[in-house]
Amino acid sequence: MSILCSVVLAMSHISKLELVHYTLNPTDIIIDQEGVCKVLSPALSEHQFDFNPHPNFYYAPETLKIFKMQSASNTLTNKSAVFTLGMTLLSMIHLTSLNHLYNLKNSTLDYEEVCTLVSEVQDQDVQVILQKMLKWHSYERIVFTELEEMLFEMISKN
Repeated sequence: MSILCSVVLAMSHISKLELVHYTLNPTDIIIDQEGVCKVLSPALSEHQFDFNPHPNFYYAPETLKIFKMQSASNTLTNKSAVFTLGMTLLSMIHLTSLNHLYNLKNSTLDYEEVCTLVSEVQDQDVQVILQKMLKWHSYERIVFTELEEMLFEMISKN
């Protein structure tokens, strides 16, 4: 939970600076020798969308659509990073990579299996957060500032 809170605070700050980050993956989250969580991601410094998906990354549905169309006509927002952070959290909970759920050749995601994995999460608060992070349509998805508020409410009630 501490790692999730740290990442959400960092991403909320990035969002407030109006920087767009479309993918956040497990390799982007670093814990230093003092136990401080840091978000280090090359996607923050890239100015151009890379149309070649990386097989070890998680992608939001809207990003997969861009890969399929080979056109960046869709607008990416930080809600794409919310989705990929949700996938990262889900993989941490289940202690397994979720890359097998993606078919990058066809630019698809087994969303039914994602929903099944979310329903198997034991902690109800975490399950609700994941449901809000992993909405298929980005306009239904929570933003980092709302996620920050939910996490603080959850922590304060415990």
